[in-house]
Amino acid sequence: MHYQLFFGDRELGSIQLISQDFPNLFGHYKLVPTIKEDTGLLGQYIQHSVQANILMESDEEAWLALIAKEEDLFLELIESNAWKLIDSKKEEHNILIPNFCDKKEVVWRWA
Repeated sequence: MHYQLFFGDRELGSIQLISQDFPNLFGHYKLVPTIKEDTGLLGQYIQHSVQANILMESDEEAWLALIAKEEDLFLELIESNAWKLIDSKKEEHNILIPNFCDKKEVVWRWA
């Protein structure tokens, strides 16, 4: 299944569903060029999420330190109901904030 990823009305990119293990879904993402260059909160969150994922898998202590230091910066995004996927039938599906990983992988949950 292929989706377009949005935060509110802003398109962030596309996601291709690869697998799922309830409650998580896994896929590959491709960001739109404007998000790749975004220095605002959304762009910062995506960079933070990738960095956090790398640390989570390689250095748990550093990962916990990063989360403790930076997670509060993204509470507005974490708690937002604006995250959604739109499928090929143009149906909207609300999701919780996605976790962006290295290798262009993404993990999300339905809201």
